[in-house]
Amino acid sequence: MQVNERHPHQHRRMLKWVNKAREDGHKIWMQAITTPNDMRFMLDDFNLFDGNGAWRDVTIGDIPTRIEKMNNPELRAAVREDYDNGSAPFVSGPIADIVIDSVANDENKNYVGMTIAELGIDTGKHPADAMLDLAISEGLKTVFYVTPFNWEESYVNEVLQNEWTVPGVSDGGAHTKFLNFGRYPTSMLAELVRERGSYTLEEAHYRLAALPAKAAGFDDRGTLEVGRAADVGRAADVVVYDYENLKLLPTKIVHDLPGDEWRYVETAEGYRYTIVNGEIIRVDNETTGAYPGKLLRHGYA
Repeated sequence: MQVNERHPHQHRRMLKWVNKAREDGHKIWMQAITTPNDMRFMLDDFNLFDGNGAWRDVTIGDIPTRIEKMNNPELRAAVREDYDNGSAPFVSGPIADIVIDSVANDENKNYVGMTIAELGIDTGKHPADAMLDLAISEGLKTVFYVTPFNWEESYVNEVLQNEWTVPGVSDGGAHTKFLNFGRYPTSMLAELVRERGSYTLEEAHYRLAALPAKAAGFDDRGTLEVGRAADVGRAADVVVYDYENLKLLPTKIVHDLPGDEWRYVETAEGYRYTIVNGEIIRVDNETTGAYPGKLLRHGYA
């Protein structure tokens, strides 16, 4: 679940549904997107416009197929009509507000930082045409940036304050060329707790550790307690961090997937030690080479 400022009834409906389910005795938990939904994408393999008919029609297929569709007068007219009168794609918000993050060709550098609306004005074209023409001229390698639209404080707090909300979501890495939602623990501590005061630090620790363990059926994880040490067969998993200096670092591309494929990552500063089963596995941002952990299954005790 995530907040959408334009349609707050959506997250409120979900909150109401979960509360009713809990009242009826069902063990239901909510996973919530608690980070800004900023996103970078290129139209060469982007598939998150699928919920919008006009844009879906020009963003399905391999690169040559997409370019052919984008040049189709009828499909292009439908995109313009949708831009002017349709509903914005859910994942991006209004196309007009999308920003040109980077370009593949030097002759287009002056467009970097412009919104699609501004690009249309600068080129004298309809903004949808301007966006597609720019992308086509670069083999669909233009990088577009979606500015966050789910970060309005009072709405986010409505989600955070529900007792059944588990911060953070995962799609198993399906969208690592677009999104960095895995930064949610740092985002919560540095932004929602330290900067906004949406949670106390203690509540944040509970939501990040104890509550996910409880929801997953692990009854001996998620809290710091005397006796939970590796030498007595109990977990001793601890993260030690510098609260005041905890921060996210700029998004970057790394080629660490099979076949030298790439993904976006966003690392952090301020984490001093990561301890698993009583053994230090990371010091600052460096691994120690120790791997004392093991895979846990649901209901492990």
